Amino acid sequence: MQRLLRIYAIKQQSAIPINAFYAMAYNPWGANRASYTYSMVKKYTDFTNAVVIGQEFWSLIGEPSTYTELLEIYREVGLSKSSEITQKLL
Repeated sequence: MQRLLRIYAIKQQSAIPINAFYAMAYNPWGANRASYTYSMVKKYTDFTNAVVIGQEFWSLIGEPSTYTELLEIYREVGLSKSSEITQKLL
């Protein structure tokens, strides 16, 4: 709560438009906003306007293609390191 109040105070004193979001790098419940089910976030935030999840988040901090590029990097690393990861887990 204290952080939200601090953001509000900064926004009131700034001539530059400031946006604050509740942001998540990925959605553990699925690929889109509709699949997000954590009720605390939905209950205490403006879920439509103040929450960015997954692809929305990566597009906000990068380019529209950032999410797709990031998934490709994860896929490449996963393929090249999968046997090593499996060995360490066993």
